[in-house]
Amino acid sequence: MADDVQPQQEGMRTLHLRLLRIQWQVVTLQLISTIALLWMYLKMVDLYIVDSIDHAMAIQFFDTQLNSANLEMPLPAWITGEDELGITKFYPIMVLSIIIGGSMAALTFQNPIIQRRIRLGLLLAFVLWLFGPFLIKWLFANFGKGNWWIPPDDSVESLFKGVIVVLEVILIGIYIIPLVMGIRGVWGLSKGAIAWATGIMLLFLILHALLTFQVVEDLLFAASSGGLKKIPSLAGEPTILGLISPNQFSLLQLSLLLIIFQESSMGVIRYLEYAFRLPETCKKDPEYVTQFYNLLNGHMIQTIVLMTLCGITTIIALGFHTLLLSIVAALPGDGQWAYQIQESIELELTYGLVISALLFLLLLAGLRYILPWQRISGIIESLYQKRTIENPPVQEEY
Repeated sequence: MADDVQPQQEGMRTLHLRLLRIQWQVVTLQLISTIALLWMYLKMVDLYIVDSIDHAMAIQFFDTQLNSANLEMPLPAWITGEDELGITKFYPIMVLSIIIGGSMAALTFQNPIIQRRIRLGLLLAFVLWLFGPFLIKWLFANFGKGNWWIPPDDSVESLFKGVIVVLEVILIGIYIIPLVMGIRGVWGLSKGAIAWATGIMLLFLILHALLTFQVVEDLLFAASSGGLKKIPSLAGEPTILGLISPNQFSLLQLSLLLIIFQESSMGVIRYLEYAFRLPETCKKDPEYVTQFYNLLNGHMIQTIVLMTLCGITTIIALGFHTLLLSIVAALPGDGQWAYQIQESIELELTYGLVISALLFLLLLAGLRYILPWQRISGIIESLYQKRTIENPPVQEEY
């Protein structure tokens, strides 16, 4: 049916990808997704990784082991961040991951022949860099001597250095692969890369949660002085808005940033796929163009508004146990009973907060029988559409 649509009037804006990819709405959504990805990575590093299982500690450990063989990790400290403290250890490898992910995204839009040539060139350069010094030293050391099967010591040492560099790069790559895949997915318009970035972060959180169980921690880290960083089971003092503690606020930020990254990046890909599959006549139809840009603008507004409401609702839900305790304390009767309930440790543990949050959600679900949420949202949406009709967007010329 879309093939039968005839443009009423050819507009000055079209839905061709070469123009859509540089529109401010698309670029803004990609920037929002990128900022959310970087912020989420830093938040996860700060909560679980830094000074616990970070890459700098692993590199220093291997460097100590290699010193006994008169070898060392060859990458400089300004790349690995060994000399930095705290979360600043990850700043250099984050810049490196942005460069690598951006390069992979730029390569995605190149001609397949150019992509194949670049990949083969990089592979050939890597092989020559790894084995070239070894072969050159071996040839010069044995030329005319006939001992071709005995490599000299300095050539073997050069081969070891290359292998150590590869191992160090792999070690750093384990920590930056979510960022690399995320940047490639956002700017290279790859759903698979976005799914891999999200899945790797979630997988790390799941494994970290399993390893920080008390039984597992006693088995794995009983003989060592340290262990994995973990979130305390106690809720802590609600210092933020009088409802949640700083630890809870950090976890809330992590979850919201993950949702923003997923929705913004996938939203861009969905809208561009929709525009790409439209027939050529529809791509120039002003009605389709206006509808498409309304979808983009609405997505940005919904992302900001819904994430704000989601965060506020979550804060209130997590702090609902404080309201319950205050209600119990205000009830008439035996004051000791109210005091015991108020001082109950269960309401300060994680599962106590979950139960309180579920009670809050049940309360909100019951309000739908009192407050007509759908009618209220429909009125707001109709007012927005009416304003859009009265003030149509200005057609831009390209």
